[in-house]
This record gives sequence, C-alpha cells and structure tokens, in this order.
Amino acid sequence: MLREAWRNIATGTTRTITLALLLSAASIGLAAADLLTVNGLAEEAEDFQRSGASIITLTAVGGIDGVTCEAMGHLPGVSAAGAIRATETGVVASALPSSTIPLMETSPGFAQVLRAERGPVPGLILSDQVSEALDLGIGDSLTTPTGRVPVGGTFDYPDDGRRAGYGYAVLAPVHANQGAFDECWVDAWPISGQIPALLRMTLIPTGDGAQPPVLSQLNTSRGIGFDGPARFVGRSTRNAPVAALVLGIGLGFAAVRTRRIQFAAALHAGASRRDLAAILGLEVASWTLPTAMFTIAIATFIAARAPNLGHGIALILGSRVSVLAVVGGFLGALAALLQVREHHLFRYFKER
Repeated sequence: MLREAWRNIATGTTRTITLALLLSAASIGLAAADLLTVNGLAEEAEDFQRSGASIITLTAVGGIDGVTCEAMGHLPGVSAAGAIRATETGVVASALPSSTIPLMETSPGFAQVLRAERGPVPGLILSDQVSEALDLGIGDSLTTPTGRVPVGGTFDYPDDGRRAGYGYAVLAPVHANQGAFDECWVDAWPISGQIPALLRMTLIPTGDGAQPPVLSQLNTSRGIGFDGPARFVGRSTRNAPVAALVLGIGLGFAAVRTRRIQFAAALHAGASRRDLAAILGLEVASWTLPTAMFTIAIATFIAARAPNLGHGIALILGSRVSVLAVVGGFLGALAALLQVREHHLFRYFKER
C-alpha cells in the first residue's frame, strides 16, 4: 500500500502539488483574514485605552474621599484609581515669571491613572507641555520664587478628544487622607457596569443643598464603551474554520471523483475497499499536511508583525482553520470513495 501510494504521488496521479496549492491558498487566505480582523479589534481596544476612554470619572467638588478612591485601584479589572482637586494658586516658574501654571493636588495613585513616567525621587509631576516649555525632565528641579521643587515625573495628555484642562498643568501628589478631593478617576479594563455604583461609594455625605455628582467618561470620542468579547464573537471572519472545512471537503471529493475509474477498476481486480481507503489516506495526507504546516507558519509570521496579536491566539486561530481544512480533505475523499461502485466501472468509462 505504501508503494502504491508513493507511485501515485510520484507520477502525478494524485495531483499532490495542485491540490496542496489550492487548499493552502484557501486555508492561508482564511486564516490570514481572521487573524488580521482580530488584530484590528486588538488595535482598536489598545487605542481605546490609550486615549483615556477607559477612564471613568466622578466629579463632586469637595465631596470625594481620597482614601476610598485610592482603594478602588485594588478591585479586579481596575488598573489604577486616584483622586484630584484644583488649587486656588498655581505654580509660578522663575523662567516664566509672567505666567501661572495650573496646579492640581492628587492622591498617590492618580499618576498611574495618567500612566505618568516616575523617577526614584518624589516631587511634582509635569505635563509634557510644561516639561518642554521649561526644559525640565525627571530628576531636575523647578525653580520658583519661593524655592526649588524636585520634578518627580512627567505625563502625556494629548489633545485626542479627552477632557481639556490637563495638557498644561502640574500635579502635586499628597496623601489621600489630607482633605477632600473634587474628582475620582478610575481606569478599568474591560469597563464593568459596576464601576459607576462603586464610584459613588467614594462620595462624602453632604447636605441636601450640594450639587449632584457628575459621572462621565474622560474621552467620549471613541464611544461610550468597547465590548471586545461581543465584537470578537460577531466578527465577519468568525466562520473561517467552517469555510476551510467546506473547501477541504470539496477538494477531497473532487480529487477522488476524477479518479473513480481507477478505484472502480481496483475493486474489480480484487482490491478491498479498506485497502483503497488506506492508500487514499496516505495520498490525501501528502497534500493536506503541507497545508497545515504552511497555514501555521503564516499565522506565526503575522503574529510576529502584529504587536497586539499574541502568538498563542494566532496559533489557536490558525490551527483551527488548518485542522478543519485537513479534516475536510479526508472527509471529502472518503465520501467520494464510498460512492464508487465496482459494477459502475463501464458507466464511468463511458462518462469519462
């Protein structure tokens, strides 16, 4: 059986190269389309977080408990949380004595919400615009009329649709228990529907005349939410493995259907159907297994050049397509073989 299968492959009877190229093109195309679609969703999710759209804020002037707000940073799914309040006086830099830089006091975790770069020495945290204007970096000192203050970090606050007012500012970290704050910011991913209710636990009880707190999203230009799981399940390429299975079945069926005279003649000569199935299985493996290897190789190649697409996810998605393509090839070939009848040999000969 091995010699028979090898002769069929070597002489071109099996059409190994043609079938391998056809199935590989289909499998690679489907896998690549699915991987690129998933990578696009991952890039959208990364952009959503990078733009600050995943940050939920609760504003209540003088009504936020900093300790409770800081504690939200330890909740599952919350990457950072911190409180902030405005000050009546800003910062006057000796290099720019005619202008005042807005100063905000923050709890220790607020810098992490803004993904600030921190140095080993605590101090003021400057926005990139202030840092560039004063030509100061982490570890330098900001000279003011009252003395020098170390710079402990910098943060980027681009104009990408997020709430204005912090692009040109200085943050001064203070202890969370030092007075009430104006806002509590929570960066959560994925965004949970429980965050708004939990944020309200940071409110300090006040009288009936107080203004109601305002719950908002730091950046609404990316939409009010990003339902990654639902978009992944509903993606247009979710049926790529099924399509690979159907194409594999079609190619496997066609590969045997065009050779039914050969198989009917073998049955007429006394070959058993089980032996023919074994020979055919070896032949199908000769053009389906290379397809699986090529598809997984392309999936690995795409993952290496798509930073938001993990290698594990790429291999899983690519393997689903390649495995079903291979299974389809075997199923199609077996189905066609089962339809071959010895007593139809002369009919097959006339219909060739």
